[in-house]
Amino acid sequence: MEKRSVDSRVRGVSTGTTILAATFDGGVVIGSDSRASIGGEYVSSKTINKVVQVHDQIFCCMAGSLADAQAVTKAAKFHLSFHSVQMETPPLVIAAASVLQELCYNNKEELQAGFITAGWDRKKGPQVGAGRGDSHTGSRDTAVQSNSTYWRVAAVLIPCVPLQVYVVPLGGMLVGQPVTIGGSGSTYIYGYVDAKYKPNMSREECLQFATNALALAMGRDNVSGGVAHLVVITETGVEHVVVPGNKLPKFHNE
Repeated sequence: MEKRSVDSRVRGVSTGTTILAATFDGGVVIGSDSRASIGGEYVSSKTINKVVQVHDQIFCCMAGSLADAQAVTKAAKFHLSFHSVQMETPPLVIAAASVLQELCYNNKEELQAGFITAGWDRKKGPQVGAGRGDSHTGSRDTAVQSNSTYWRVAAVLIPCVPLQVYVVPLGGMLVGQPVTIGGSGSTYIYGYVDAKYKPNMSREECLQFATNALALAMGRDNVSGGVAHLVVITETGVEHVVVPGNKLPKFHNE
């Protein structure tokens, strides 16, 4: 996650973050690191919470320009609150993902921000979605660069599993998948996600999977770090989990 530098118009905004979301049996885990930097060179904060609540049981992770992402999530909160009042019922997760996608796409020339949306609703249960602010997305084996900003989406397609991730590719289409990762740190965990994600995991297994994935990315990506912010969303409610940096699992000698 980056704060805009003064000369960003000249050099572009070098983004750095690790965000992810994965469904399990009865819920979804969404999480991120907590490091914010300027131009990928100066760490301005070690405690940014990139997991934002946009409605009661719907959260999103931010990547890219911090100012852009915060402006979009603030607008999305307003739209979803107004929607729930009009409909007299909580919004669906796909509705939240669509609001974020529309805000990003309509302002794609000005924004450098990407999002993963996850939550639980009465219609489809736990769901995950991903989108970005400049109308480009990457598939599992693709990294797309635009205005010096990288956005990667890892789509692990599991046979015979309901697709529950809303990825927003060029043109605004929504594609369903069960797990997604994004940000510069995702480069280092494609193999881990492919090998370790399983459908219908238990809550504990999915939480450990997400923690391990973030720890691996934070250990290799110099612009990801800090603590791991995780949110577990189920029908019964929301649980926030914070794993301090010194409590994260280690997979190599430091």
